[in-house]
Amino acid sequence: MRFVCPACKHSQLMGGQCEKCGVDFVKYLSMMHFKMVTEAKQERERVKSRSEIIMQILLLPITGGLTLLKFFRKRLRGD
Repeated sequence: MRFVCPACKHSQLMGGQCEKCGVDFVKYLSMMHFKMVTEAKQERERVKSRSEIIMQILLLPITGGLTLLKFFRKRLRGD
């Protein structure tokens, strides 16, 4: 069985730490996992923000713009 380093793609017989670049496989993969989780959360927040703005624009004729003004005031305050 051969192990491939996730950082430099070096192939070796033993796992754990890369013989070529010294990367610890477990630490590297856990770092990549947390990076992917963070990126997914950021993407969800972006989509949520866009959908909230679209909802307020669609409600504009019904509410007369009052909820849109409240929405932007809330975003400026950082609530």
